[in-house]
Amino acid sequence: MGSHGRGGGSGDEGSTEEGTWRLRIDSGFHIPERFHRQAPFYARIFGGGSHGKQRKIAKYYKKQENLLKDFSEMETMNELGCLDQGAPSEGIIVFASVMGTLGFQVLIESGRQLITQNHEKFNHKQEIWMVASMSSVAVVKFFLMLYCRSFKNEIVRAYAQDHFFDVITNSIGLASALLAVRYKWWMDPVGAILIALYTITTWARTVLENVGTLIGKSAPAEYLTKLTYLIWNHHEEIRHIDTVRAYTFGTHYFVEVDIVLLPGDMPLSQAHDIGESLQEKLEQLPEVERAFVHVDFEFTHRPEHKAEV
Repeated sequence: MGSHGRGGGSGDEGSTEEGTWRLRIDSGFHIPERFHRQAPFYARIFGGGSHGKQRKIAKYYKKQENLLKDFSEMETMNELGCLDQGAPSEGIIVFASVMGTLGFQVLIESGRQLITQNHEKFNHKQEIWMVASMSSVAVVKFFLMLYCRSFKNEIVRAYAQDHFFDVITNSIGLASALLAVRYKWWMDPVGAILIALYTITTWARTVLENVGTLIGKSAPAEYLTKLTYLIWNHHEEIRHIDTVRAYTFGTHYFVEVDIVLLPGDMPLSQAHDIGESLQEKLEQLPEVERAFVHVDFEFTHRPEHKAEV
């Protein structure tokens, strides 16, 4: 219950023809305007002011082209899905993995430099250029961090974390480079090792946080209580709440609800309207991506959705 119906069963007395709910190309069915592009080759040959068989042939091929475009769109939807809330977490995980890999590369290179004792010497001009460039980068990254933190989007906030990370690494890198120039050369690779360790731990923590949102982690008890309150106060015919589940799907929740309506002989149309309106109310919550409402007439049956082995 709770899923949208076909919308053709409203009791229309005039619709007596068998299979009237089916989409028919020759009875007013139109492809959305976004599919209409520049006229193809066959339309330029048979279209325009042509008559008779030529016009029928052009119309036939036009219908075939539109059907193929619809099929292509459905195939794309089956491959990619219609939900996009998992994409931010997936993007953050990929980005964090790249940053962690770069951290390992810096760690290896710094260790090699300490072992081989291979280092470069800077003159005064190069030192001034290094201080100016790294300081300017740190300042720009700091303001970008403040700007990105003003957004609620998870991807943009991940950029804010990256900018904050750049502020820290540029500050540590500048300090270690100056110490290496003025005092001991090994302070530069040691500073790079500290930066690499900070990079790995920070982005590893980010990966763990976002993996939790992709594995169906349950919502906290406080949120489930909020959902239960909304469900119970939705309609007076709701006599029992059998199940309330909410689990993560990307940055949002999937919600599953089992409600019991009495009496058992309630008309299907009334039960459907109650379940569908509850589904729409739950999906209006900002944290909910999709809600599924199952309507029953008793709650003493065996648990549902249990696979028997």
